[in-house]
Amino acid sequence: MSAFGNDWTLRQALIALDYTKEVERIEEAEKIAKQSHKLRQEYIDLLSPFDGKPINEIPLDILEKASSAMKQAQRLDKKWSKLMGVEG
Repeated sequence: MSAFGNDWTLRQALIALDYTKEVERIEEAEKIAKQSHKLRQEYIDLLSPFDGKPINEIPLDILEKASSAMKQAQRLDKKWSKLMGVEG
């Protein structure tokens, strides 16, 4: 397009493409953040009935479910960080 003297149109098309990609990236990040939040809430809901009790009084299946939810949330957090460019 540049060879035809239409640099402005090309720049506008590239800007629109960049904008669309950015919106899609942000929407994906929001989706990941919501999933991570849901898993953390599941973790809290599973363990809150046992608040203040020794860990050995928590049923093993509850501990395993809570651990799994937290691990999944942490994986999603890493994915979110990478997507948003804030790895650290």
